[in-house]
Amino acid sequence: MNLRKLILSIIVMASVLSADASVRTWESAERFPVSVEQVAQPDDISVAVYEGYVYVFVRQQTHVKLFTLLGQVIVQDTLAPGVYRYKLTSRGIYLLKAGTSTRRITL
Repeated sequence: MNLRKLILSIIVMASVLSADASVRTWESAERFPVSVEQVAQPDDISVAVYEGYVYVFVRQQTHVKLFTLLGQVIVQDTLAPGVYRYKLTSRGIYLLKAGTSTRRITL
């Protein structure tokens, strides 16, 4: 009987953790952490990593997807023009695809 309770509690915890992870999304940020001119790219996005956050500045509505090197999607959303940030919970190398651009993110 105790084994059943243990298995049930593990299943419940796993579903709660996966549900919580799916709720996390890009949050609007007041400003970009560095001057946009310092990181400006020829396309319509700028990306910076600062204090565990990935910051994205998009100049037009853009579909943004952040995923691990193994291809696991962490977060994806369509962002309106502005500055957004996403808190990464673990160190590593990530890929950020925004529109037609792909950038490597190292935390």
